[in-house]
Amino acid sequence: FYPDVRIRTDYTDGDIDKEANFYIIRKSKIQDYLKNSEFEYYLQLNKRNKVMKLLCVVVIMIFFGCEKGVYNGSDGNVSEEYLDTINGYKYVDLGLPSGLKWAECNIGATTPEQYGDFYAWGELYTKSTYYQSNCETYGKKDIGDISGDTLYDAATANWGASWRMPTKIEMEELKRECNREWITINGVNGYKLTGPNGKSIFLPATGFRRESSHLNVNEYGAYWASTPYQGEGNNAGYTYFLADRYGVTWNSRFMGFAIRPVSD
Repeated sequence: FYPDVRIRTDYTDGDIDKEANFYIIRKSKIQDYLKNSEFEYYLQLNKRNKVMKLLCVVVIMIFFGCEKGVYNGSDGNVSEEYLDTINGYKYVDLGLPSGLKWAECNIGATTPEQYGDFYAWGELYTKSTYYQSNCETYGKKDIGDISGDTLYDAATANWGASWRMPTKIEMEELKRECNREWITINGVNGYKLTGPNGKSIFLPATGFRRESSHLNVNEYGAYWASTPYQGEGNNAGYTYFLADRYGVTWNSRFMGFAIRPVSD
């Protein structure tokens, strides 16, 4: 049963005195008798095994957790709360009533303060110019909400798995449930949004793309929602902000805005 520990098998002689120096494993069907010194050896061995197991757990936690963190301050450092990933992309659970998880970065970015890529609404790829004439979805009335649709959702198409664009309602929840603070990280302005559980994401003031220009950089943030304006094919929902305002409304589909993915 235990390595390197002798098990007494001579316990049928009926001599109580001979058994006085042995411990009995009580309440067990195994009627084995162990010498005092041998039993103590087993206890010490068991303690060492427990210590080694604990050390292994600590090492694993440090190794796999050291590079995961939740942004929780204006200096860009991470807190002791750990981030998880979906398909290799980090997310933050803000504690929203919906349970929605918001990505740490925009599509095309590798840090929270990077602007990332810019997309016309319903298009899967970036481009050098943004006009009504080269927007694939402009004027199309038969397109419903595109969240999770691989034909139109750039988050799903580029990040895969359960990633998708947020709906306009989900953007309104983010605005309603989070505390907002205009801050600067590495020279980039934007909003720190802190959820009900104290965890935060950062939305940089990306500016936007129109025709061949990148306008209002570091002053204005613009992020697409997946929801089209009902009854016409020219507009869709989006979040916009400046240092003194933050809103969720509609804008023309051909504009080049950033996308911050979400996952259920």
